[in-house]
Formats: sequence, C-alpha cells, structure tokens
Amino acid sequence: QDAIQPDAWSEAALMPYLGSYLSSAFQDELDLPGGSKVVVQDVSRAGPREGQWTRPDFILVSLARLTFVPQHQLDVHTFELKAEHGGCVQAVHEALAQTRFSHFGHLVWHLPERSAAEARLDDIEGQCGRHGIGLILMRDPLAARYEVRLGPLRHQTGALDIDGFLVSRLSAENQRTLQTVLRSGSSS
Repeated sequence: QDAIQPDAWSEAALMPYLGSYLSSAFQDELDLPGGSKVVVQDVSRAGPREGQWTRPDFILVSLARLTFVPQHQLDVHTFELKAEHGGCVQAVHEALAQTRFSHFGHLVWHLPERSAAEARLDDIEGQCGRHGIGLILMRDPLAARYEVRLGPLRHQTGALDIDGFLVSRLSAENQRTLQTVLRSGSSS
C-alpha cells in the first residue's frame, strides 16, 4: 500500500490503518483505569441493515471495573471513516445516526495536509461540535499521524439498544471476551 498516491486513498484502503490506530494510540487517549478490557472490531459489513446509516466502520467497546462502585462501566464508541473526498456535513449526520446504538460517535476523516478539502474543515468541525460527535483527522495513514480535533459527548443510549447492537455486531470471540470479564467480576 506504500505505492498508493495520497489522493487515491479509498475508505477500504484506509480501514486497516484506522484499525491499528484504534487498537493502540486511541486507547491511550481514553484514560481508562488499569485492568480495563477493550475490544476493537471492523463492523462495516457485520450485522443486519436496519435502515439508513446503521453500519459504522469500527466499534470500540471498553469495559472497566470500578474501584468503589460494585459494577462495570461499559462504553461503546462507533467510528465512521471517510476518505478525503467524503468529508462533508452528511458524514457528520451519518456518525450521529450511529449513536442510536452507542454512547460515543466519531467521524474519522482522511484529510492530508494541504488538501483542497481543508476548506470544509471549519464547517464539519462546527457540525460535529453541535451534535456531540468526535472528529479525528487522519493526516497521514502511513506515518500513523492522527489529529483529534474534538472529543465526543456521551449520548444517553438505552441499555437494550446497546446490548442488541453488540450481540448483532461483535464476533463470537469478542462477545466471549467481554462476557468472561463480566462473569469474573474483574477486568484483568
């Protein structure tokens, strides 16, 4: 993929780079307590189609055992990836629609430095801010250069909606991983 020209990056070509980022550096920014369990999964083709904009590209589920409160904290993040040409206000609304299944929605936009698409950044960032959607710029996938422009706000999504979404999207292995943590009473 090193031969790909910057203006030729498709969403499909960007997916593995986003997966690597979510599995590493992004988790550091979450500031999770020690012993937390995190699963990341490409769900772009997983689960049923239940209307428009129901398939985020990635989900990240974090599960943390709290120190003084006898329960776990489960947070679900959805990520909508857009190639350089796909960064627009409609992409923000797509990321927002996916919060009906998650606590936090993120738009990840491949926006190389000095791109002509940079002219849309202020508008897109403003829309993300109005709707509580996180905005992450993928500046250079090959060098793993990402810029978090906005953190997302927590959406009050119902537990039944979250549970149904995870059952329909997570792999059996990731479901077992999270269920093992919940049954053990510990996140380590």
